[in-house]
Amino acid sequence: MKKLLDVGCGSGGYINLSYYKKLEQEYKIYGIDFLKKNIRSIEKRYPGGFFRVGDIHNLPFKDNSFDAILARHVLEHVYDIEKTIREIKRVCKKNAEIFIAIPHPRFEYVMVHLVPHYMKKGHHHERIFSKDEFVKMLSREGFRIEKITNDKWPIFILDLFFGLLARISKKVRMQEQTGIFVVGENDYTQKNKLNFLYQYSYLLINAFNSLLPFMNIIIPFEINVQARYEK
Repeated sequence: MKKLLDVGCGSGGYINLSYYKKLEQEYKIYGIDFLKKNIRSIEKRYPGGFFRVGDIHNLPFKDNSFDAILARHVLEHVYDIEKTIREIKRVCKKNAEIFIAIPHPRFEYVMVHLVPHYMKKGHHHERIFSKDEFVKMLSREGFRIEKITNDKWPIFILDLFFGLLARISKKVRMQEQTGIFVVGENDYTQKNKLNFLYQYSYLLINAFNSLLPFMNIIIPFEINVQARYEK
């Protein structure tokens, strides 16, 4: 069976698992994340995969190891984008499929104004990609673009909600997980049973998506790119 590597797999939230279910008939799923707690979490959520702690800038895999790469909301975080892309290329087989999602720049600019520390270096996002710049970068590195779409979740409503919650309580730590600001797991949130908001946030996302379709047009959430690596 072919192998897929989820770069920056996170804790295995709803989006990760939905992608895995879609691709698991064709691929054996591997994942890497720099946080041990994320790896422990995703191993429980998806026991059929192979997950390990590691650094995306120095992937602990041999050359030509994977038939596909999944990178959702990761590239905006890395401190060295060129080295990261080189590492992804190194572990790709010829004609490997690439599935990448980055935040839409329109969504990013909204979040910069809503959350003051959103672009604080080393804390959340290191850069904002424009669609054209991102496509040019991938093409320059040998990736043939096959499909580009916009995912139009009005997810910023949840970000605003969590941000306001944190500001009001002044006790809730913010933590980003695959593009969503969520109430972090700490003593305060455990004691006050607030973590269910993260666990069921995808239900709220789907509800907002159905009830507020006009927001999809105003603020697209992410850019999805499907490509192949031509060595």
